Amino acid sequence: MIGNRPLSTGCIAFAFALAVVAAAPRAGAQGFDVQQLHPGPSQRTNAFDVSQARILGDGAWEFGLFVHVADAPLLFEPPEEDRLDYIVASQLTADLTGAIGLGGVVELGVGIPLVLLQNGDESEEIGDADAPNPGFGLGDLRFVPTANFFDGDTEDSPGGTALSFAVPVYFPTGNDDDYRSDGALRLEPKLLFDGVLPGGTRLTANAGYQVRPRTRIVNLVVDDALTWGAAVDIPIGAARAVHALAELTGDIAVRAEGLSDEDLPMEAIAGARYIHDNGLMMQLGGGLGILPGLGTPNWRGFVAISYGNAGSSDRDDDDRRGRALDRRIELHTGEQDTICG
Repeated sequence: MIGNRPLSTGCIAFAFALAVVAAAPRAGAQGFDVQQLHPGPSQRTNAFDVSQARILGDGAWEFGLFVHVADAPLLFEPPEEDRLDYIVASQLTADLTGAIGLGGVVELGVGIPLVLLQNGDESEEIGDADAPNPGFGLGDLRFVPTANFFDGDTEDSPGGTALSFAVPVYFPTGNDDDYRSDGALRLEPKLLFDGVLPGGTRLTANAGYQVRPRTRIVNLVVDDALTWGAAVDIPIGAARAVHALAELTGDIAVRAEGLSDEDLPMEAIAGARYIHDNGLMMQLGGGLGILPGLGTPNWRGFVAISYGNAGSSDRDDDDRRGRALDRRIELHTGEQDTICG
């Protein structure tokens, strides 16, 4: 949502209520969700996995389909053996997403991950922890409420900062034995910050804390983690219908017994999106694992499509921002000519 709003009491109360929810007790689980990419419910107001601080306007909505494939997100190297067991060798997932804006200060979103294909090796060393061919299945459904505190990027004053607070909640609807669920409620309260340059380039940073049940498989311990992400969104051309995006995401295991690569997963993703005036948006991109931690694939590819009644609002905002910037440049040039003349 692009607009200039004061920090309201309602936003504070909403964010505080979500923070209280994050303290809910946790149950134990046998397996865990290996998926690290969770597309934003509103792709129009987010990067790919990194959440932007802007939200959908009042009454605006969007729904979409985000299909992505990950290569070798979970491996096991038997001790003193020169081989790798692919616990999850590949995973093809389709995320159904939807979001709606309420009052210009709140956005409510959902994500439904459907695992279309998954395969892996049988491993004697890890016993029942392998999941060679689980087939089609549901992942953990997520509900993502977001409260926007302020957004300084307006038509009259292009550029500025924005701040929001989100609490993604993951419900255990998947099968933890197949590495599609944590088997218990999972929460990730996080702050979202944007810095928008006058030309429309948006710089985003996320910082959060993921609350999840503790699970151990051989030497891998899955537990609470600090989560972080950074992204850049660059509009291209005069029409600004095409955007180039890049992001870097990672986790830091806070309860690990000495940090190693397995406790510091990191992934880089880049891609492009096209926004049509009729509200249709298409995306294409891919990524690489930087540090081979939990759920980090060798490589990842994705394609996505979404539609919303926000329509060309983003394009209109970009156009107005560009015109406002042009007026400021012309005014500044005119002032210089007057001074020099």
